[in-house]
Amino acid sequence: MFFKDLVAKLSEESGLDLEPDIYDTCMLERDGIVISFKYQQESDDIAIFAPVTDPDKIVRLNESALRIALSLCYNGVGTGGGFIGLFEENLVLTRYVPLKDLSVEKFAAILNAFGETAYDVHNAILAAYQDIPATVSSQGNEKMLKHGLSV
Repeated sequence: MFFKDLVAKLSEESGLDLEPDIYDTCMLERDGIVISFKYQQESDDIAIFAPVTDPDKIVRLNESALRIALSLCYNGVGTGGGFIGLFEENLVLTRYVPLKDLSVEKFAAILNAFGETAYDVHNAILAAYQDIPATVSSQGNEKMLKHGLSV
């Protein structure tokens, strides 16, 4: 399989200990961002993805965090052509790379650029995040206000 050969060569040339698991997935970390990449046989491509929200710093996704995520996605300008989606209460940056004619050098450059973008997206979302209280008092009664989105 070409994917396993690609990963083996990338591991050898980079000095990183990379080896696909039984699901054809590898993980690495860059600047505190966990980046995973997975071979998808049905589309013969590699999905590269990374969570760009930090559950320790962002308790729940609110409007400001989602607004910045949407603005970064506009025409892929702020995401390096990637997509931001929701998975298990986290925003995840994803990019798909066709396996056809993919060299180790090109894949390493793509992973490097993806890592930089994921780091920048993470920081932009964190900077935009504001912890808005979920309740306020109104004439002695507690009234729920939905200032942020809970997903």
